Amino acid sequence: MSKNEDFSGLSFTQTHFIKPDGVDVFMEQFPIEKLHLAGCEGILALRERELTHESPEVLGKWIDFAAELCERDEFLCLSHHFLHIGRKK
Repeated sequence: MSKNEDFSGLSFTQTHFIKPDGVDVFMEQFPIEKLHLAGCEGILALRERELTHESPEVLGKWIDFAAELCERDEFLCLSHHFLHIGRKK
């Protein structure tokens, strides 16, 4: 990824690193209808350490806010992991 290229191969396990705008193209090779594509960490990824010190009420509000934004294309790049939910065609 440091060369702005996707990577597929062995690391600690079989891995596939892909840019957010390439996920749909990658998944098109499988007989799966896309239902959702979400960033798992979303906007919280960069603030995890700070948020662990917040009250449960404040943390809950941040999680709700992140859940509202997790499927927006412009925020996918903030996540470390993607969740693709699909249905077999």
